[in-house]
Amino acid sequence: MTPRYYLRKTRIVGAIDASHLCQAGFAEEIGLSRSHWSQVLNRHRAATPRIRRALLGHPVLQGIPEDELWDVVLDHAQAA
Repeated sequence: MTPRYYLRKTRIVGAIDASHLCQAGFAEEIGLSRSHWSQVLNRHRAATPRIRRALLGHPVLQGIPEDELWDVVLDHAQAA
């Protein structure tokens, strides 16, 4: 089973908004295009290990526990 990590939008957007950063600016700071960030944020794509590391290392999200940033979903389809 492969775990997939889907962001908890409300928690992340709240932290970004509190920092007065726009979504496009935040995306740029973590090394993503605005459209890719939108797909990850809206749970259309899972967060890759690189994206998760970038989020954990970003000052805006410092101090927020990982279990508040994303949900881990096991992909049962790949278990067969």
